[in-house]
Amino acid sequence: KNDFEVLHLRHPFGLTRDTATYRQFMRAGRGKRMLQRKLSHLVEEELGMDIQSGRGGHSSVEDAEATLKLYWKARSGWERGLGYPLRSFRSSPALGDDIAPLVQDQWPPLTMYLDGCNLPLGVRCNKQGRSKQGGETTISWQLISKTSTRGTTEVYQQVDWIPILRSALASASPPAFDKIVVMFDGAKYKGSKEQKVPKLTEIYPNMYLESTDVGVMVDDVLVERCCCNGSRRDSGQGSSSGSSGPLVQVDDVIDALSNMSDFGYGAVDPRENDTLDCYAVVRRKGGGTKTNKKLFEKFNLRRPEEGALCLTGMTARLQKNSLQTAKDLQRARVYDLVEYELRSRANVRNIIVTDDILLADRLVNDCSGGGNNPNLVLSWRQLQQMF
Repeated sequence: KNDFEVLHLRHPFGLTRDTATYRQFMRAGRGKRMLQRKLSHLVEEELGMDIQSGRGGHSSVEDAEATLKLYWKARSGWERGLGYPLRSFRSSPALGDDIAPLVQDQWPPLTMYLDGCNLPLGVRCNKQGRSKQGGETTISWQLISKTSTRGTTEVYQQVDWIPILRSALASASPPAFDKIVVMFDGAKYKGSKEQKVPKLTEIYPNMYLESTDVGVMVDDVLVERCCCNGSRRDSGQGSSSGSSGPLVQVDDVIDALSNMSDFGYGAVDPRENDTLDCYAVVRRKGGGTKTNKKLFEKFNLRRPEEGALCLTGMTARLQKNSLQTAKDLQRARVYDLVEYELRSRANVRNIIVTDDILLADRLVNDCSGGGNNPNLVLSWRQLQQMF
């Protein structure tokens, strides 16, 4: 993990196997708490190898080799316990039922939209010219961010999101995605030659890079594409304007998000991805003190009556962070400044990632055709917590 951070690399969570948090490699502490062990001690006990004993101290090559051997020793039970998430949905029936994923997604596949205009993302297209033998030009794509979230802190770390998103498309663990679209605003190409305006491009299977028409905003395209209707419906008694579920208290939200296994060492179980039948929408109604405003700024609720924060269990990691957010709001005692609405997970068809509070407001509060809103909006911070 530390070696990856030095190299400014972020490995997809679904493809990560951490020997430090694998339960079979840990030692029991007080009560149910499990404690991590030093790699050198673990390797000596499990493999009979002596590492990290030279004068030079740690060798990243030696550590990586020993860690890989630990994984290969435990891989059968490890992958079985996770539900074989590395196997694709298209596993051959001839392989037998014993290797089928233990976790089956109970919801239809989702479409994810990334609002590239309001996220710290940049696209790189790398072309390799033809060889002397006349080979074809190859193109590879990168979707780069220069920051990542580590706990509650945002740090400088260049991350390529293409492998992470491709892992989400191919994963056999929920949530299931059938398409991911990264959208950019065609308005910035006004006055450019038509051939220089990027079109809809499938950069990898089921992953698209899309630019709107010149003069057309991404916000309008997303609302038209994702909403059941574009107008705000009349508010009803006991629910917020544009809402599609009951208003509840913060304690109810915490209860809904709390059905997670507690391993005692802060780890999460991928088998618990997307198991909740509801999610919460948080809206800010009032101003509050300076302390309250700092809290609202953290959760992208900068102004009253604008924006929305969705607390969801799409992945176990995101559920854990959503639960912490609900507890932070509970401790802040902002009862009269915030309202909470529970919505059905069964209605969700789209995940839109944006830091634009006005777009979030339109997608979450204005798109409740018949009371069934198909959109779940996540911030950039939440996307990083998701995978």
